[in-house]
Amino acid sequence: MKSEDMWSQHVSESWSLPAYWLHRGVTRRGFLQFCGAMAAVLGLPAHITGRIAEALVSARRPVLVWLHFQDCTGDSESFLRATDP
Repeated sequence: MKSEDMWSQHVSESWSLPAYWLHRGVTRRGFLQFCGAMAAVLGLPAHITGRIAEALVSARRPVLVWLHFQDCTGDSESFLRATDP
């Protein structure tokens, strides 16, 4: 069984991004480097890195509900085939 499959079995309401990254072996230094890179990609000044880190640490797992009903515009088909046409 893959490690990601094992992780997904143990995910609960207390899920957090830092816990997931720690599980994946990301260090604090790597996390801050990632936040700095995100600030650079977004064209933000370097002092915003701390705020990005705080936002990621405090983020909760998003709830996703996909309501498709009988829409026939091909959106689902495009989405499903986007990774492997």
